[in-house]
Amino acid sequence: MLRLTGRPHYTLWASEIGGPHFKERTGQFFPIYYLDVDVTDVPVGTRDALRVDVRIRLGKHLGPDGRVDRLISEAWTEITTGDVRLGGTHKQAVFTHPDPDPAKRKVRVLHPSLGLGDVPEREIRPFGEADLIAPPSGCVALETLADREARVWSYQQTDPNGHVHAMEYVRVMEAFAADELARRGVSPRGYHFARARILFRRPCFTGEWYRRSARRFAGPDGADVLIGSIFPVAAPGDPPGERPATVVQLWAKKTLQSSGHCDKGP
Repeated sequence: MLRLTGRPHYTLWASEIGGPHFKERTGQFFPIYYLDVDVTDVPVGTRDALRVDVRIRLGKHLGPDGRVDRLISEAWTEITTGDVRLGGTHKQAVFTHPDPDPAKRKVRVLHPSLGLGDVPEREIRPFGEADLIAPPSGCVALETLADREARVWSYQQTDPNGHVHAMEYVRVMEAFAADELARRGVSPRGYHFARARILFRRPCFTGEWYRRSARRFAGPDGADVLIGSIFPVAAPGDPPGERPATVVQLWAKKTLQSSGHCDKGP
């Protein structure tokens, strides 16, 4: 999904908002803070044309004192072929200065080169950890899942900025969920991960250790919903930290393409 939607999003941003070489010109960048990805399990021909629609808006988040706390770029994408919807994304990115001091990292005024004034008029509430930790309405809590041992981030999982790539957090949580569901008799032949919501609290880097845990829920529509976290750990034998680096929600729904002999989940 990010391969298909990333370039159209960047092209629209560069042509209509930020202009070329935004980071080099302004000293700012806008890392993804929140990402919601959904896909449908429908067949697509290899030569079918895909349409990617992108919508971007800028906004401000106000602090408790009513003053601007940070600036946010929010975007939605939708992929269709003909009149069939294939999936979409919703993401929030925060304008940031690359600085080791958290106070200096915050951007509260738009760069003059954008020509959009000092501050957007629109207010945007950024998603927080509580939004993803809370289970969707109608879910029934099941068991808690946890890594049996720590894992390490590899060089191949990093992006050009040296951070672990956004979708790697989703991939390692999907692998964790698939393993744990299979141990409970839910075969991956019978479902697909139809939606992922991710909150990025802090970046992870090559060589850092981490542990995963999740709470499993039975969704009202028959889906397995897993709400998990990726915790940094200092060394393989250490317990996870108090705050997660990333929080992930996963929806595992029965696949339309499964064969008749596959196992069925609860």
